[in-house]
Amino acid sequence: ALANVVSNAIRHTPAGGSIRVDVHPAGENVEITVTDTGEGISPEILPRVFQRFVKGPGSTGSGLGLAITHDIITAHGGTIEIQSTVGSGTTVRITLPPATT
Repeated sequence: ALANVVSNAIRHTPAGGSIRVDVHPAGENVEITVTDTGEGISPEILPRVFQRFVKGPGSTGSGLGLAITHDIITAHGGTIEIQSTVGSGTTVRITLPPATT
């Protein structure tokens, strides 16, 4: 799931842009943020990015990546949210509970 988020950031950030991955505790959970200075996600698409087959203009993907990522994270008791501004970039925040054995 994290690999898909990072792959999206790489694909949508132009040369000279930046991608940052941070991991830190958030209460009893772990929070992972992936922030890029890429093209951003349009406000029309953003509310639906976790639905299957939703793609932005000019996207060459299948529209399944973020839907599957969402399903994997929620299956592990976590959450994922995306904040984005067109032309400025995107931040994806994943929160996961501690692993249990």
